[in-house]
Amino acid sequence: MAKKARRQRRPNLPPEAYNTPQAAVAARPAADKAATTAAPAQAPAQRRAAIDWKEEYGEVMGDLKRTAVLAAMLMAAMGVLAFIIR
Repeated sequence: MAKKARRQRRPNLPPEAYNTPQAAVAARPAADKAATTAAPAQAPAQRRAAIDWKEEYGEVMGDLKRTAVLAAMLMAAMGVLAFIIR
């Protein structure tokens, strides 16, 4: 029995995702080369300063705090039960 040919993949993307301006694509390598040769040491520092972790992961930190409190309560309850139930 012969293997079936694979069907062409059609991702669920808007039509604008497939339209790339040719002028921007052609200008990008020259701009990237100039940026990397000008100041390679400053780029990581600028990226770190631009990220606001509290704004990005504020909800996550709240969830982690609640999880830590719940874990501490469960550990305390298990410790108390260890002394009561022998």
